[in-house]
Amino acid sequence: LPETQKQIGRVINSIYTLLLISIFIQYINPSFSFLRIFNASDIVTPMGHRAPGTFEWVYNTCGVLGLYLIFCLTKLFVYKQKKYMIPIFFSLIAIFISQSKVGYVATLFSVGYLGFLLVIFGFRGGQTLIICMLSLFIASIFLVLASGIEISHISRFIDFITGDGKIDGSTLTRLRQANLAWDTGIENWLYGKPGSYEKVIENAYLDYFYRYALFGLFTVVTFVVLLIFSSFLILKQTAKLTRKYSTLNSLLFSCHVSIVSMAFYALAGNPFDGYKIGFFIALIFGLQAGFGWKKHSH
Repeated sequence: LPETQKQIGRVINSIYTLLLISIFIQYINPSFSFLRIFNASDIVTPMGHRAPGTFEWVYNTCGVLGLYLIFCLTKLFVYKQKKYMIPIFFSLIAIFISQSKVGYVATLFSVGYLGFLLVIFGFRGGQTLIICMLSLFIASIFLVLASGIEISHISRFIDFITGDGKIDGSTLTRLRQANLAWDTGIENWLYGKPGSYEKVIENAYLDYFYRYALFGLFTVVTFVVLLIFSSFLILKQTAKLTRKYSTLNSLLFSCHVSIVSMAFYALAGNPFDGYKIGFFIALIFGLQAGFGWKKHSH
């Protein structure tokens, strides 16, 4: 198992290092042609400068980065491996410059939830984690602002919620989609509109309500609840058994927290049946179930 842990750690660090490099290259040089192989989205848009790395949408990138962030945080605060401070910092910067509002909320929730899990499962570092991460997040914001990084997408949203009445394009689009999905779902509450693919609804819950009525909404909510509940049971059964294995335990925590955070990301897209992100969710649940069950069975 120690050698397996090293291999897992090397794979995780290598994959996420490449993802972070791709994000920062896109941000510095949006026209870099090689990365267009993995991502066809425009980096500079009317909604701001947003680098999604190898994914199509920045909120999916934040969701994937969330797993690595939680993995590194567990390594640092539970197992005192200080070398993970560097990837934590760069992961936070990458999430911040994504300008994804749901990414911000899901990240803050994920860190707080990890701290809560560490406390209830009897691991050290939970309370310290919450305090330190809030401080680091605030410090990262000031650092980015001082460096002049462009965050027009977020600044327009802040202006709107503080009362100037000018809503940003992303929020306006989603409000229109939500109104359409709700009105259509209520009107067709029994059968829905399963063939209506001319409209994009960037909200998993409303998308299923729009297309498949109450049955669709019930199905997706039930799926999310069962997925989270199953993931929590696996973590509960294995967390203390794997306590001494830093990489395995960090992976189990990060997989569960990432699955829970997807309930937030579902408010901005459909991560459960999306192209790349859907595979990612299946992968992390499979990893958690596979490693957790293998260790628990011993």
